[in-house]
Amino acid sequence: MQQQHTHFRTGLVSIALAALLAAIVLALPAFAQQAEPAATAPAEDRPPVASSLQAMIVTRDDEGNEVMAPAERVDPGSVIEYRIAHRNQSGDALTGFIVQGPIPEGTAFVGDSARSGEAMRFEVLVPGEDWQTEPAYKTIVNDDGEKQRVLAAPSEYRTVRWVLTQPLADETAATAVYRVRVAAE
Repeated sequence: MQQQHTHFRTGLVSIALAALLAAIVLALPAFAQQAEPAATAPAEDRPPVASSLQAMIVTRDDEGNEVMAPAERVDPGSVIEYRIAHRNQSGDALTGFIVQGPIPEGTAFVGDSARSGEAMRFEVLVPGEDWQTEPAYKTIVNDDGEKQRVLAAPSEYRTVRWVLTQPLADETAATAVYRVRVAAE
């Protein structure tokens, strides 16, 4: 039996997710609840991918354990954990699938916070550079006017993404998690 694959162009999902994530810092209460796809929609009326986003505030209790709560309020220095999930409901395996999340203005990526549970390659975008895996580098011009490649700090990342390295089977989900810290005033 030959398995069918559908190449999924992520432009609309990426654009929609970028706009959604950028708006989170300004309107966190609206995104504190996870979006649920309609369970009763006929297959032909469903989009090929159902997406959800959660924004959680990460704090610590008195014993130093992490505590997660829906991001209803953001203070300077707060850490926000974004949980992005895309469920394939197209009826076919999807290839070329990318989960992308920007680092909103006024926040900085928290190093070593990116996670995913699938066969996904994590990449970052540093201004003026192409997509790259970590450790990420940037090009600077030294005092002699020569270009030099140096390590980029995670706080310099402007966008992150996960590229699926295997087809995403029908009725399975690709999930990705990362954190940002809100700039101190």
